[in-house]
Amino acid sequence: MRLRRNGVVKGRGRGAYSHLYRTKDWKDLRLSVLERDRYMCQQCGTALTGKAPSSDSPVVNHKTPHKGNRRLFHDPRNLEALCKLCHDGSAQASERRGYTVGCDEHGFPLGIAEWSD
Repeated sequence: MRLRRNGVVKGRGRGAYSHLYRTKDWKDLRLSVLERDRYMCQQCGTALTGKAPSSDSPVVNHKTPHKGNRRLFHDPRNLEALCKLCHDGSAQASERRGYTVGCDEHGFPLGIAEWSD
């Protein structure tokens, strides 16, 4: 895989970006996000005390899929601590669908900006 000029990594398939998760930068950033979020799932509030593959094991999730964009990949504002159960369920399902199911604090559907003409 080669880095494109816009910061996106070329490559296809599920493991196209797996090398990014093996870097020291990612491991340090992952730890800082878990500490920032106090080892609590930001979706359901579960304490992240388990070890994989336990449902309460910590996963650092990209809120917006990075698709190889290194800036987005390493942006702490785009990262959140989740339990494995939430990550493997709703977070990945949203990524596959391309939109989030649910409502904001005012009761409006999430992702409504994409619905406008």
